[in-house]
Amino acid sequence: MSISQFKESDFPKTLRGYQYECILGNGTYGVVCKYNKDGASFAVKFESQYSNTQMIQEKQRLKMIDAENQKIQDENLKIKAPKIILDGSIRAQNNSSITFNYIILDFLSQSIFDGQQYLSKSNLAVQMIQQLENLHAIGIVHRDVKLENFMINNNQVYLIDLGASKEYLVKNEFGETSHLPLKTQCSIMGTPYTASLNSHRCIEVVRADDLISVIYSLIWLWDDSFPMKVQVLQSIERNASVQEQFAICYQLKQSLRASHLSNFPYLQK
Repeated sequence: MSISQFKESDFPKTLRGYQYECILGNGTYGVVCKYNKDGASFAVKFESQYSNTQMIQEKQRLKMIDAENQKIQDENLKIKAPKIILDGSIRAQNNSSITFNYIILDFLSQSIFDGQQYLSKSNLAVQMIQQLENLHAIGIVHRDVKLENFMINNNQVYLIDLGASKEYLVKNEFGETSHLPLKTQCSIMGTPYTASLNSHRCIEVVRADDLISVIYSLIWLWDDSFPMKVQVLQSIERNASVQEQFAICYQLKQSLRASHLSNFPYLQK
């Protein structure tokens, strides 16, 4: 059963002392709900026990990030990501045949869309790129960079949703580190409007693709006349399939030129 088929009533009203408030969002693999405890809010991500690959990967990445951050002295080089509070599994509220895996995370309430009201465009762009570079520095590529996967807390940009992320550095038997070999014939990674052309072509997503996705994200955010934005929004309104949205974006990305960045000088540096 797809996670999107679950009802709000399926999610537990009380979870290890945390009280359910509402659903914050959902995707292909998981649903994120808001819970409260002792006057504080938390994000709880649920995933069906039958599709828990993404959650396992996300837990591994977040634990790795936390461990690496403890080694880094310079605050500017630390990866800002939510911390895991608790994790486990639980049966659905009204259906004992359904079991969810879950992780309880720090709650980040402000999106990039909220942040543009009080942070400058250049500040947002620099922070988003810096966070990706910090993530890359510890050997992880995000692989699903989009506006929805950045949040803001205390004027600082955070990276979220690392379920699709991947370690790109490997060690051989001598302890030497090298980059994973580049693969072709991979699955398309990411989201239609931000996926790189390499991802569209089923070439494995690497660090450069993450940065390309940031550029697509920022143009999407600030240019309402951007052709790709206009056509994708129209396709969503008529319930076009994700495959069709990918096709639209692929064609438009092929026609992009440097001139499309002329209104975004902070992306050209």
